[in-house]
Amino acid sequence: MWPASFPQGTRMEDKDKTKKQLLDELNIMRHRVAELEALATERDQAGNTLREREERYHAIVRAFDGIIYICSEDNRIEFMNDLLIQRTGHDATGELCYQVLHDRDSICPWCLNEQVLKGETVRWEVQSPKDNRWYYVVNTPIYNADGTVSKQAMILDITDRKEMEEALEKSAEKIKLFAYSVSHDLKSPAAAIYGLAKRLLERYRESLDEKGRRYCDQILKASLHVAAPTEKINAYIEA
Repeated sequence: MWPASFPQGTRMEDKDKTKKQLLDELNIMRHRVAELEALATERDQAGNTLREREERYHAIVRAFDGIIYICSEDNRIEFMNDLLIQRTGHDATGELCYQVLHDRDSICPWCLNEQVLKGETVRWEVQSPKDNRWYYVVNTPIYNADGTVSKQAMILDITDRKEMEEALEKSAEKIKLFAYSVSHDLKSPAAAIYGLAKRLLERYRESLDEKGRRYCDQILKASLHVAAPTEKINAYIEA
């Protein structure tokens, strides 16, 4: 029950207010409560959205079949995924990236952090001195709330691909050497036969009967036909 009157000296002056004033104040309070409730709902939704984004990011990290790490401007590891932890043998967060990745005592001479920290996304290949394996690297900048910039690296082992490319290059070189040998073996005799047949026809045309001249013409055409593929072979060798 409300008291019949308010204690002396209080600032409770509602008893002197009109019913309309009280209703107006009540409406204002309701609006403020509604605003607070909406703000709380918005904050909860933002929190849920942030959690969903974090979950998606963690799912991508878990599904990526390679190394992921993040390092600071001073080359300190800020995050490393499970695969890099396995490769390193321990969680090296806080350690220097060039020591963790490549067992180096100084910054890698091929380091591209300067470009990444300026906002560039850089894609490149490197052979690590730690295990002599080849890696394809994608570096992207991460802009932190405190104004600093970190580097994220996503790395795939491409050693098998590089070995296949090297094997293909060696095979292609062998094929070119073989093609050169075939071209030489075909062209030299064909050129000699063509030259002899042409000389024979030029010098002894009048002495040869129709059949002899026809044979010479056939030899000339045949030698040209044999020599023709060598031009294509030479074009292949020079390509």
